[in-house]
Amino acid sequence: MHRDPNNEVAKMRRPIQTRTCPGCGATWYSAASNTAWICIYCESEIPIPKIQQQPDVIVNDFDAIFTMLLARVPIIAIYKNPTDYPNKYVARLWDLDKPTQYIVLRDDLNDLRQRAIPRGMHKFMRAECDAPALVETWL
Repeated sequence: MHRDPNNEVAKMRRPIQTRTCPGCGATWYSAASNTAWICIYCESEIPIPKIQQQPDVIVNDFDAIFTMLLARVPIIAIYKNPTDYPNKYVARLWDLDKPTQYIVLRDDLNDLRQRAIPRGMHKFMRAECDAPALVETWL
């Protein structure tokens, strides 16, 4: 089955960023939200958008009240071994299609799920078109 990357429903389900290369104008999509990217076509650095250059805030867990206060539509994306946190599982809180700076870090996926996922959220597995580091998304 072919998945359309421009599908609006898919964009809401996949918490990824879109950036444009300043060198060649290519459009890139990734879940790595707080690192600069390198364009494979022209090797230009694609900088972090200024609005997102705030440091991550590592919290112990995402309880339901905390999550609802920080995001109108809370989504938690779990990543394995992202470039900014190698050898870790990372749960990042998103507000619909925008990443927040709040993350939970753990060495074990099951421990991360217990700490980061409030009751009542539902799991969506990674689709083939998602970023490779993405494990699952919770809504």
